[in-house]
Amino acid sequence: MAHDEPQAAGPTKLVIRNIGLVLSGAMEKPILDADTIVAENGKITAIGRAGDVNAAPSRPA
Repeated sequence: MAHDEPQAAGPTKLVIRNIGLVLSGAMEKPILDADTIVAENGKITAIGRAGDVNAAPSRPA
């Protein structure tokens, strides 16, 4: 059953914090040194430590 999802009115930002274990999917380095993932407008823009990534709320233009 298809339906239209409500669209955000501007840029969106999702921050996932306090992750216990981040796996990369790469056999040569399967575990990443990270506890935070940031996605903006539906795409992952950063993976790393909370103090190293821009996890501040996005501001409307």
